[in-house]
Amino acid sequence: MDFPGRRAIRERWKSLRLRNKLLSFYTVMIVIMVIINGITSYNTYRYMRVFNQNLITYFDIHQLQLALETNRNSLEAYLRTKAASDLDTYYELVPRVWQIMGMVEREANSSIEAYFQIRAAQRGLDAYFTLAKLAIQKRELGADDAYATFVRAQRIDSYVRSYVSLLLNVELSEGSHAYQLLVRQANRVQLVSFIALLGLGVLSILFGIIFANSITRPIRRVADMSARIAGGDLNVGEMEVESRDEVGILSASFNSMSRSIQQMVLDLREKADLEKRLHEEELTIVKMEQSLQEAQFLGLQSQINPHFLFNTLNAISRTALFEHANETALLIQSLSRVFRYNLRDPSKSVTLREELAILEEYLSIQKHRYKERLRYEVRCDAASESVAIPCFTLQPLVENSVKYGIEPKEEGGSILVDVHKRNGAVRISVRDTGVGMSRPEVKRVLSGRNGQYSGQTSGIGISNVVERLHLAYAGEASFSMKSSPGEGTTITLTIPEHIAEVPDVPAVDSGR
Repeated sequence: MDFPGRRAIRERWKSLRLRNKLLSFYTVMIVIMVIINGITSYNTYRYMRVFNQNLITYFDIHQLQLALETNRNSLEAYLRTKAASDLDTYYELVPRVWQIMGMVEREANSSIEAYFQIRAAQRGLDAYFTLAKLAIQKRELGADDAYATFVRAQRIDSYVRSYVSLLLNVELSEGSHAYQLLVRQANRVQLVSFIALLGLGVLSILFGIIFANSITRPIRRVADMSARIAGGDLNVGEMEVESRDEVGILSASFNSMSRSIQQMVLDLREKADLEKRLHEEELTIVKMEQSLQEAQFLGLQSQINPHFLFNTLNAISRTALFEHANETALLIQSLSRVFRYNLRDPSKSVTLREELAILEEYLSIQKHRYKERLRYEVRCDAASESVAIPCFTLQPLVENSVKYGIEPKEEGGSILVDVHKRNGAVRISVRDTGVGMSRPEVKRVLSGRNGQYSGQTSGIGISNVVERLHLAYAGEASFSMKSSPGEGTTITLTIPEHIAEVPDVPAVDSGR
């Protein structure tokens, strides 16, 4: 688990400079070694103190034995010779014996057995000194039983000395057990100290290795990535920067430099691409201006005859109505609407509904012409009728299907115009069952190298339709043409739904 305190220590360690990291680590190592040495010294002092205490106890018990023996010998000598010096020695040793007995009681009273021996010795001393005093008094008075009293005191003295001997044996036994325990503890402390020092040594080596790698590995990687950048490879990525020491600062500075170089190169590329697009747009604008000039010239040329023809057709239509030739009147009206639509400015945009309406007028005229050889159907999704489309986009496609697909075929064929929405776009397909074309011929039609494929009424070729779609929708429209000999032709174009109006584009075929 990653505790908050541990996380704070790690973050603090990452922010330290290299010098401070080294000082911190070796300071901690020295403090730990001082603590281990202090614990070892303290335990050694404690063991020596216990050992010295045991020696003092043994010495005091031995001194008690010597004092008792000297006291008894002095008493015996006095009773035998009645020398004053022996009596003085006896009286000097009495408080000494009790003093040593008190010291033994304080130092050797370490167990129940020792306690019993000490108490027995103390009671024995009381009885001994009482009888010794009585023997001295009788000797001073010249009583005959003075020595008999000393014998009784001597017997008690032997008991006391046996108690003291037993006490010494008890202390020696306990001291031996304590000594063995101290030896085991000392060995354990020595082993723990050795293991701790060994662990500190291993930890110091590991720290040295890790610390050296933390410095050399990032520097080596900076050198490798710098060599790659010098060789022209700018996609070197970024170094992971975890620490905030000198190495971390170096890595962060290298990442910043790498990003700056990449951004500078990217800016230069974008600038070059922008200049290229501007040049292409200039060429496109020049081409559109040329096409517009040609369209204006052709428009001026064609204004006189179409207007005269349109007015003449209206007069013929009224005459047919007066003569009750209704079918002829309808046919003439359809032809009038087609000519009126053709009088529009071909560079303007119309709604898809208007384009489909004039398309049906054109197909109705062709139906009168080809009778049963021509069958057609126009399908349109109602939601797509308000979409903007360049004028004369669908009519040239249908005109080519009638002229070059259905007319050469003896049994005729059918034309299907299908308009529907799909995935945020409007898809328009013109499918015929005419004679079809080979793949090389399709390529010539799309490239505009075959000048025969142009509309009968509009004079606009398929390649011009493709170019106008590209210009009108800024490359968002798509155009495809599939055909096989004997299987007909299918033209599919897709335009954006969200564009309510398209820019003006010239509708001149330019010789295509």
